[in-house]
This record gives sequence, C-alpha cells and structure tokens, in this order.
Amino acid sequence: MMMFLWSLFAPRAKIRCFALLDDKGLCRGFHQAAEAPVRGRWVQVREQRLSWIGQQLPASALIQQVVQQSRGARALAA
Repeated sequence: MMMFLWSLFAPRAKIRCFALLDDKGLCRGFHQAAEAPVRGRWVQVREQRLSWIGQQLPASALIQQVVQQSRGARALAA
C-alpha cells in the first residue's frame, strides 16, 4: 500500500510526440515516448495528425529539431 501511495507522488517522465521524416522531409510515421528515438530523422511535434503522413509538416507543428545520435554517442553518468 505504501509503494502505491509513493508512486502517486513520484515524478513521471513527460510523454512527447515525435514525427519521422524521410529524405524529402515528408512525414512517415509517429512515435510517443519520453525520449526521442535513437535512429532516423525525428522531430518533436505538438500533436499527431494522421493527415500529415506522406506530407510535409506545417511549421506550426514543430517544437524542436531532434539531434540524431548513433548508439555509441550516448553520454554515460559518472
């Protein structure tokens, strides 16, 4: 019971929306997670709209450009 009560007040990672862009800048899919996906050209968006798939994203949808990382480029805690 105590663990349940503790979990109610523990901070949670905020779920964010990401859109996958192809080489031409067209939206190919969506992903929701606390962190950006590792592979691919992902951008954070304000919301997900199925009508954007196969289209260029409107500038108002973008929150920030997500930097691509290779698997070996992750920072390690000391």
